[in-house]
Amino acid sequence: IGLLINGCMILGLPGDTKETVKKTIEFSKTLNPDTMQFYSLYAYPGTEIWEWAKTNGYLVTEDYSKLLTNGGQHFSNVSRPGLSNEEATELCNKALRKFYLRPGYIFPKLLQVITSFEEAKRTFISGKTFFRHILMPSHN
Repeated sequence: IGLLINGCMILGLPGDTKETVKKTIEFSKTLNPDTMQFYSLYAYPGTEIWEWAKTNGYLVTEDYSKLLTNGGQHFSNVSRPGLSNEEATELCNKALRKFYLRPGYIFPKLLQVITSFEEAKRTFISGKTFFRHILMPSHN
């Protein structure tokens, strides 16, 4: 019916390991939505994850201004044994590259772009953001 699906995955949930994160990334490719977002675990005050992270000493900081890059990207404020916040952030970046830079995504997207002017505009804008933040980390 022409609906475009955006998928969202959180990487680094309690119980996640680098291996389960890799499986999640592979699973996202089997779903093959039009767009996919990957987020590292982010604990917010008042949530169960916040209490879990605080109780276990996994919060990196409670100062949210320290959790943004110069480019406005955020990274996890939860760092735990087996999966640090830096590793979770890098796994999200890796997930984006693995999802978007594969023939099974690129070729259908090219077809979509050449058959729809609106999709061409949207893809161009999102592609600029992707390349700036994911492939050129010095801009972050």
